[in-house]
Amino acid sequence: METHNRGTSMSIQKQSRTSPCVALLHDEAVSSKHLRHALDIHSCRVTDVFPNTTLEEVHRLRGTADLLIIPVDARRPETLSRLMSLARLDGTARILALARPQDLAQCLEALRRSGIAGLLATDSSLSHVEFRLNEVLDLFPERRRCVRVPVVMPAELITADGSRSWEYVISLSVAGLGLVSRRALPANSDLDVRLTLASACTPVSLSGRVIHCVEETGSIPPFRVGVYFRKPAERTIRQIEAVVAAAV
Repeated sequence: METHNRGTSMSIQKQSRTSPCVALLHDEAVSSKHLRHALDIHSCRVTDVFPNTTLEEVHRLRGTADLLIIPVDARRPETLSRLMSLARLDGTARILALARPQDLAQCLEALRRSGIAGLLATDSSLSHVEFRLNEVLDLFPERRRCVRVPVVMPAELITADGSRSWEYVISLSVAGLGLVSRRALPANSDLDVRLTLASACTPVSLSGRVIHCVEETGSIPPFRVGVYFRKPAERTIRQIEAVVAAAV
């Protein structure tokens, strides 16, 4: 549900309290068709900031938002000056700049000096937008606090295209797992994992999303993959907790 306050240039999309808060500055000339979708996927609380908002109003958001997304346009130097000014002001929010592909090279050096969190092209794919958001913003802080224990157990992976392979899980928590794989799994891709837990009589099936996939030279299998679970069943959570408790 979106609420609009009359007399103000900002609107707030309300989500759960644990969701990241993102202030999104709007600019008709610099926009990404996938950005809002990516924010919605992760249930971010979005504060829409429109062009008539003053610099002082945006600055105040740095104390309440987790991330500011600010468009910059090389044709309009004032947009870059605005971003640089915000970067110099005190505030806890990280800043992600949004720019047109043809402006990236021109903006990059100036943005490096500003110390902002990153630069995102307006033509980025949905998966790349999600990847960049994951890089600059901890989208799952409550999950990152979960205890993860080392394990060695075979697991069947079923990717979105239906292909299957058997790999090994090497770490496990109620939030996700780490595994080694013979093939690369794209970041932000979905997959199902079937494995048998010591605390379960039958195999369990978990839906997850790849958060990173790193190739390690000389390792066999060569790819280390991190996966977070997407709404596991309560019974499955209890079974994983039993495995974690036994290993701690």
